Amino acid sequence: MSSGLLRYLLGRILGLLFVIFAVALFTFVLSVRYHLLPTGGRGSPRQIIMPVIAYALGPLAVVAPYTRTSMAGRPGARTRGERTDCVSRQGCFTAV
Repeated sequence: MSSGLLRYLLGRILGLLFVIFAVALFTFVLSVRYHLLPTGGRGSPRQIIMPVIAYALGPLAVVAPYTRTSMAGRPGARTRGERTDCVSRQGCFTAV
C-alpha cells in the first residue's frame, strides 16, 4: 500500500471519528450536563430533536468531503479560504 493511499485512508477515518466524538460531546453537553434536550423518548416533538441531529450528522460527515472536492474543480466555485475581489467587470481576481 502506498503512503499516499495510507495517508488518505487515515485522514478519512480520523475525520469520521472526530464527527462521532463531536456528536457524542454535543449530546452530553446539551442533554446530560445542562438538561436542555432529552436524549430520546416518545410523546413530544422536543424529544425528537437530539436523535435526529445525531442520526443526520453521521452521513453528513461522509458526504461533505466529496461535495467539497467536486466543487473545487469547477470554474467559478468558491472553496474555503478564497475570496473574490471585483473592482470592475474586467478587474475580477481570486485571492487565496
